[in-house]
Amino acid sequence: MRIVLPYVFEQLKQEVLDKAGLTIITPSDCQLLALNISKQTRKQISDTTIKRIYGFALSSSVPSLYTLNLLSEYCGYSSWDYFCDEHSKKQIKPQAKSVEKTSDVLDVLRKTTHNTLQALKNKSVIPFNLTIERESINEHLDVFLAGEYRATILTSPAGYGKTIGLCRWVESHLNKMLVTHNTDVVLFLNSKVLMGLSPGINLTDWLLALMGLPAGNGFDTIVDIDGLRHNNFYLIIDEFDGNVFKTEQLDLLFSMLLDFLAISSDWPGFKLILTMRSASWITCKRRLLLDNRMDEWFIGFMSDEHEERNVPVFSTHEIKELCRRINPAIKIPDVLHPEVSAFFSYPLFFQYYYQKNHTDFLLDELDHFRIYEVISSYIFDKIYAGKFTTEKVLLLRILIANGQFKDGKFLIDKLKIYDHLKTYRDAYNDLISIGFLRELNRCKEAMYDEYIEFTNKRLFAAVMAAQLLHDCGDYNSELCLKISDTIIPEYRVMVLKWCIFNGVKNKQYQIFTHLHKIDLYASERAILLTFLSSLIKRNFLLPADAKVGEIFFADQNGIFNYFFGYEFVSLEYEQALKELLTLNLNETLKIWINTCLSIVYIIQLNSEALEERIKILRRFPDEAFVDFPINPLYCVETIYSYFKFGVIPKRALVQITRFLFNGPSAKNNPIGSNNVLYLLALTTLSLSNNKSKMIRFITQLNHYNNVGGTHNLTYHFFLQIGLADTYFAAGDVETGLQIYTELQKNYKVDHLKYTPYMRACLDLLSAHALQYHSDIDYLKRVIEKMINNTEKSGYKLLKANTLSYYLEYENFNKMSDLNRAAYMKFKKYLHSTSFNPQCYLFNYYTAGEKIMS
Repeated sequence: MRIVLPYVFEQLKQEVLDKAGLTIITPSDCQLLALNISKQTRKQISDTTIKRIYGFALSSSVPSLYTLNLLSEYCGYSSWDYFCDEHSKKQIKPQAKSVEKTSDVLDVLRKTTHNTLQALKNKSVIPFNLTIERESINEHLDVFLAGEYRATILTSPAGYGKTIGLCRWVESHLNKMLVTHNTDVVLFLNSKVLMGLSPGINLTDWLLALMGLPAGNGFDTIVDIDGLRHNNFYLIIDEFDGNVFKTEQLDLLFSMLLDFLAISSDWPGFKLILTMRSASWITCKRRLLLDNRMDEWFIGFMSDEHEERNVPVFSTHEIKELCRRINPAIKIPDVLHPEVSAFFSYPLFFQYYYQKNHTDFLLDELDHFRIYEVISSYIFDKIYAGKFTTEKVLLLRILIANGQFKDGKFLIDKLKIYDHLKTYRDAYNDLISIGFLRELNRCKEAMYDEYIEFTNKRLFAAVMAAQLLHDCGDYNSELCLKISDTIIPEYRVMVLKWCIFNGVKNKQYQIFTHLHKIDLYASERAILLTFLSSLIKRNFLLPADAKVGEIFFADQNGIFNYFFGYEFVSLEYEQALKELLTLNLNETLKIWINTCLSIVYIIQLNSEALEERIKILRRFPDEAFVDFPINPLYCVETIYSYFKFGVIPKRALVQITRFLFNGPSAKNNPIGSNNVLYLLALTTLSLSNNKSKMIRFITQLNHYNNVGGTHNLTYHFFLQIGLADTYFAAGDVETGLQIYTELQKNYKVDHLKYTPYMRACLDLLSAHALQYHSDIDYLKRVIEKMINNTEKSGYKLLKANTLSYYLEYENFNKMSDLNRAAYMKFKKYLHSTSFNPQCYLFNYYTAGEKIMS
């Protein structure tokens, strides 16, 4: 084993510089020095080797014997051994060499910072001049520099844009210093230069060598330099984490930084800034806690429960700003689609999308279905087309097989698969370095608790979908059962979307035959329907001769019932229904879709659109409505006539009465959800103001819902809403409150199951029940949210009545800010429709004068 004594090696390095006539050395000097050595010795040495020796490039070991002999020969010695013999017994006294020009030292620091900055800027996938300053990073560092903390960290998983954000801040800070003639010193380094530290060398000597000063003169040499003692000195080290260093190296270097902070405690101007990944920060934080030194460190605002990340993803504002810098002509909607916003908020995906589309960067053409194509391409490039392909595929399968959902996350116990990680070490390290995976350290006292996690939910969902298909062999009932039973709700729809995307991409359309077999909440089905609407609209990835209607409605009854219901009512649902009408569907399906659109427009209080749907429904022949238990057209016409003119046509009420006595016909409609029709009939019947008849009708519908063991919970929710409301109107407050309390209890148990429309219905019932219970605080939160929400929801009928009930309870008192804003919102709803408020406001006759005043 070759032993290189640190102080002897430092002497050799100094003699090489003396021989070359260099007082200080910078990275740009290394090439000329290498040529000079090669020319004099007639032996080759590369400039990269010189950079490693002087700490400007990665070095994980001591120099080779060839290099040591060559440098010794250059200095006039026959070999490295002879050089050691001459110097090892000498007492190396610190050279008290004075620096003639402080400007030389400062110039070295400026050059080093400039070179680091330029090297990192050149690595930016998006041209650096097109990147943006990160608001969170700028604010974090400005607060840190203004305070008394000695050190700070910028931490997050890989791919969050720490390096580019830091570079933007450094460049901006240097420019400000230039303009204001600020004499602060900034030394910006990439952590790889620290790999050049020889064993036994402390950080002080290393900094002295970097500045071109003799090592061994001590810390005072640094602070005695004019321009440093009374100024600020910012040491900034990027990428100080485990993907660069081995664990023991990282521990050693962090100890050296802590030692330097300790000996520089009397230098108030010294500040240390590090960037590191979350897993490395957890390790370093544990050391700080053990040493009781956390109070020296400014960690800023940690945006996660375990305090592992203070650099967030892109905000919506940052996404838009970056898009405009890349393409000033780009059209960006005021409100980004949630899928698009979530995709671009992850800097790694934004960077990849630019890389693939830099000549045609058009955000306005990127719908949320195309996002899956971009991520699929990313996975192909990084997993299936890169290095260690087979090992990565095998390792990902192992991770999926051994992971489990914990606290809403899919985590893999690192200890459990440690042997596999050793087998696939290169593949694992590569997945960590590209930001595909990350490590989570949850170790506590006397307990090892370290996990592996996919850095992004979309990446996990894509890998999980591929694994499910591999396990099941096809898109079949087994796959649907696995999605229902093994994937938690937070991930279920994401995985299913990937199954649909892969199925369509590979022309495996049988997935639509089995889709309705997957057990999804109503809220999950609403999200999935929007996704399918985008697929239909784009005719995405489908062959030119494909009949989209036949593909999506291969099992018409199952898929139709799966996606049709009151619970889905929203602006997105309206658009999805319109997209379905573009398909080649039969008359019955078209009647159902137009009926659902009519319901949407009733809830929107959109009289013009409702009139148009009635005209369309009237074009169908009478025979087309024969199989419907109750004619939906009659119901829609009745509601329209009442809301518009205050007149109630009798045809629908007659059919509802007949249904009440006779029940559904044995000749059932083979397609469509009768539950939608029954709820529409319930709304129609409510116009008659016959409370006892309403209660009998709801009771009968509940009975039909329980027949055959097919109890539909969502449908039952709407029936109970109607029943409680009817009891309140009938004066049976006790029964109404019992039902209301049970509905609220169920909602609090699992609110994620509820769609926005279901929540709006529950809020309306809360407002109606307000005079009978004291939950005013809950409703005030609802009203405040309704007032502050500027997005269109399409629930105008529900919201107008919710506000009306609330204002009636408050006796239309406009003294408070909340009540005043509620009243303004209420009046806005009244003026935005041509329907008659005397008819569509449920409490008009108890608070009519105050409503109109």
